[in-house]
Amino acid sequence: MVLDFFAGSGTTGVAALELGRRFILVDNNPEALQTMARRFEGMEGIAWIGFDPTPHQKAKNQPSLVTAPATQKATKNLT
Repeated sequence: MVLDFFAGSGTTGVAALELGRRFILVDNNPEALQTMARRFEGMEGIAWIGFDPTPHQKAKNQPSLVTAPATQKATKNLT
């Protein structure tokens, strides 16, 4: 389990995904949360608490900025 209380743009979360780790990212900066919303768009298993990422994400036909490894199962990752 990876915990980052100053998540910023979510780089720690991306690294955790690439390594197959579960993670919790915490940040209170609205700009950082918007960046994370775009960065984790389309990723399964991401739970947003106290923030709605939908208005900050692209159209569904555009690719996400992060691609999870094909062998990874996203389960209950929290940001």
